[in-house]
Amino acid sequence: PNQLYEFFVVTSSKIVTVVDPEDVEDGIEEEEPAYKAMFMVVTTEDNTAITLTLTVSLNLTGVEDITTDGSSKVTLVAGKPKSFNMNKMQTLYVRSEEDLTGSLVQSSKPVSVFSGHECGNVPAAIGTCDLMVEQVPPVATWGKSFLIAPLTGSRNSNSVIR
Repeated sequence: PNQLYEFFVVTSSKIVTVVDPEDVEDGIEEEEPAYKAMFMVVTTEDNTAITLTLTVSLNLTGVEDITTDGSSKVTLVAGKPKSFNMNKMQTLYVRSEEDLTGSLVQSSKPVSVFSGHECGNVPAAIGTCDLMVEQVPPVATWGKSFLIAPLTGSRNSNSVIR
């Protein structure tokens, strides 16, 4: 059967930055992105066609085993689909300093997709962060009605669920 499996990636919309207190004291106020949004595709069968349509443009390196021409570096352009051929238990790991939410992963055979952020703050006012990763359910399994509990510390209806 020619079934298509689809997944939408959800990552953090807030990129955490790190400022070295010594640099601030010395008058240097540069903030460098320290953590990245990411997702990973894990194949379960040989000859699995994977198509990525990202919401941001970025370069992937170390992909010579899954590109059709053996290239070790591939440029992915936002909104433009790019296909790969993967075999059983191969992984494709994508990291970005920008939010990857809404990026589409399509596959010709069943795969597992994991998405998250290297350093998420929930709630945002907490001064520390932690790795946040979840397995993404295929679009075909989504429902239409959802029951959610308020986020910890949130007593109003301003929480945004996306």
